[in-house]
Amino acid sequence: MSLQQAERMGPDATIVLRLPDTITTGQYFLGVEGDGSRQFVPITVVK
Repeated sequence: MSLQQAERMGPDATIVLRLPDTITTGQYFLGVEGDGSRQFVPITVVK
């Protein structure tokens, strides 16, 4: 997904990430790249 596609989804969009079972609870940064730009979005993993 590009950043432009994500922006068109709006502020209430839901994106499902499939993470490995071995990931621990905590805060991480999700890196999103597209069209020559990069953003890092904080995410929280809760088990």
